[in-house]
Amino acid sequence: MDLNGLGRFLVAANKAGHASGVDGVQLKEPDGSTSIRYSDGPLTYHDCYDGGEPYCGRIRVCHSGDPVWCMTYYGSVSPVIRFPDPIYNFLAEALLKMPEDAPFRGPKSHNKACSRLKYENHWDGTIHEFNGSECILDGGLVVFSTVYMGGVVNAHRFD
Repeated sequence: MDLNGLGRFLVAANKAGHASGVDGVQLKEPDGSTSIRYSDGPLTYHDCYDGGEPYCGRIRVCHSGDPVWCMTYYGSVSPVIRFPDPIYNFLAEALLKMPEDAPFRGPKSHNKACSRLKYENHWDGTIHEFNGSECILDGGLVVFSTVYMGGVVNAHRFD
């Protein structure tokens, strides 16, 4: 397995999951968590998260059943926001632009001409090992933020 293939897979899984906007992608689990699953050949993706405000989760990618990559995340919408749906809709737009060479949520930045919202994403590291944070600003005020970290596990699978 190669890391370029892993980046492409993560982008495809992201587009099919949170960023898809498709109803029914998210599955409520018996323990109260929510799961998003995606697979392509020997690769499987499982995003399992808890909560709403704030929330936390873990994304795990397996190759033929063996874990090869993980990311954990924690975030929330600012308590000053009474209706978070527009924030999450804007986040989904940004997540659709996840770069293959840095598949850690969205791109470095995203905005639209007709909106005051701006998405920013800052990270250190590579697909091997990374940490970062993302936020959405509304006229300069942070209205959403997430921190995340992760990387390759079982590195021998990439030999």
